[in-house]
Amino acid sequence: MMPLWGTLIGACFGRRSFGRVMGLMSPMLLPIQILGVPFAGYVFDRYGTYDLALTVFLSMYASAMLILALLRVPDEEPTGLTSIPGAVGAPAARPAE
Repeated sequence: MMPLWGTLIGACFGRRSFGRVMGLMSPMLLPIQILGVPFAGYVFDRYGTYDLALTVFLSMYASAMLILALLRVPDEEPTGLTSIPGAVGAPAARPAE
């Protein structure tokens, strides 16, 4: 999943938006990455096996795969940045009248 992540971001949002999109996605992944190992340790300490932790992790991966299957990658690389306010190359906001 992770090697494909960068490729999908580039294909869906374009190379010019790559850094911004990656930067916005990273804080959303951080809690999952930080809590995964302590959760697995807690499950092992509590139940003496990693079965529950592995089941939870596999369920999360299966959910991610289902969501990924619904992703529609555009035929051409996006070039307009109008969907990301303040991005380099995006049209400037109009001043209030």
